[in-house]
Amino acid sequence: MEIKLDLLFYKDKVVKYLTRKEVATKLHISLPTLNEYTKSGKLKAYRINGRVLYRNDEIESALTSVEPLKYRRS
Repeated sequence: MEIKLDLLFYKDKVVKYLTRKEVATKLHISLPTLNEYTKSGKLKAYRINGRVLYRNDEIESALTSVEPLKYRRS
């Protein structure tokens, strides 16, 4: 049985998974920084067939949930 890693079904919907390198490129960060984000709980990783993968929808929600405080006008 061959499992395609980038698309898996989860509760009747297709879930796209990204590799560590794809996530780091998407977020414009290095792989060690991605590892720190995963350890600190900012991003959730899944180990599937010995590979560390991230759900695309969770990465997108993490991008939209970050609010910069430094340049916010009051």
